[in-house]
Amino acid sequence: MTTEYTDSELIELGKQYLKILEYGKQYEKIKTVEELEKKKAKAKKYREKNKKKIDEYHKIRNSIKIDCECGSRYVAYKKKRHENSKKHKRFMGNRTAIGQTRDSK
Repeated sequence: MTTEYTDSELIELGKQYLKILEYGKQYEKIKTVEELEKKKAKAKKYREKNKKKIDEYHKIRNSIKIDCECGSRYVAYKKKRHENSKKHKRFMGNRTAIGQTRDSK
């Protein structure tokens, strides 16, 4: 059994589908735009209710800074990003190469 849709209905369904896709996998269980709007409203309400708590969390999270042996400074929660940076890899590569030449003597 197939459902017949008018052109305007198909366009509307396509818009709804694209809107849900826009929010990615986080919302993959959502089936309708109404559910999506409810979820967004709930998240917004939570953020408004817990604004101080969220701000305090971000303030603490952003205040933890680490000095790396490569000479850089990074925020703790971005450690993986720093370790993947060209500067850090270059330093660690040079350090390893120097260590290997010392060991081989």
